[in-house]
Amino acid sequence: MLIAGGVGLAVLVGLLGGRGGESQAEAQQSFCSSLSGLQGSIQTLAGLSPTSASKDDYQSAVSNVDSAWDQVKTDAGDLKDV
Repeated sequence: MLIAGGVGLAVLVGLLGGRGGESQAEAQQSFCSSLSGLQGSIQTLAGLSPTSASKDDYQSAVSNVDSAWDQVKTDAGDLKDV
């Protein structure tokens, strides 16, 4: 009986540890927030004016889109795991 209890506890810890303790609602909220962040970074990039924005402005905006996309992929994976 002690062994069965230990195995059950190990399974529970493994499940909670693998999810990072994040609920489905939290994972959904994180995913939605990251999508919103991606949308904002794309809008910022698209809104740059070729006549007034510098090369650095474009590089920074593209970097922000890349980072936002990476966050979307991470949050999508977390949501799938939950």
